[in-house]
Amino acid sequence: MPIDFTVAIRVYNAEKRIPALLNALRTQINTEPISWEIVVVDNNSIDKTAEIIQEYQETWIKDCPLRYYFEPKQGAV
Repeated sequence: MPIDFTVAIRVYNAEKRIPALLNALRTQINTEPISWEIVVVDNNSIDKTAEIIQEYQETWIKDCPLRYYFEPKQGAV
């Protein structure tokens, strides 16, 4: 099924901010008619951002993929 909508999130050391954002996205209502995904791009964080996102992925809603990508070079590429 093709994706209708992508939420792209760039993060750097977001361990304190990313849970609130992901919780808000997880509780969106009336999303059944669309096919959407969430893409998190980690810009070389040195905190627990990756671990937190991986924990969310384990229990994430099946209808909306939560994808994580690590970018080892900080800043715009």
